[in-house]
Amino acid sequence: FSPEFELFVASYYANKVESCKKRGIDFKLNLVSVRNLLRTRKCPYTGVELTVPRMGKPGLSTDITIDRIDNTKPYVKGNVMAVSKKMNNLKSIFENPEYGMDFEQAAKVMSKISKRVKKVKENN
Repeated sequence: FSPEFELFVASYYANKVESCKKRGIDFKLNLVSVRNLLRTRKCPYTGVELTVPRMGKPGLSTDITIDRIDNTKPYVKGNVMAVSKKMNNLKSIFENPEYGMDFEQAAKVMSKISKRVKKVKENN
């Protein structure tokens, strides 16, 4: 990988460690583990090609980030994967207790939305 990628990994790692400290979340991954995660090519949720953020450029929805699979557990091996920023943000909405919706309920709602949108498009 390029020197730019290595700089990204180091910066991402330092920022993630600091962010977790501020939020009181245990971060038990080492730099090599984070580097290996950030080498992931495709988002496991969508199959979309992941992009590496570029210094000084606007972020993309496909930019790579590390997601905790179970947000009640810390950043540890087996509970993390690399995903797109967009999917990580979407997942966090469904996990927000303010909305009172779990993933099963969210899937039902998204299915209904999809059907209604499709129906309207077909009628136009």
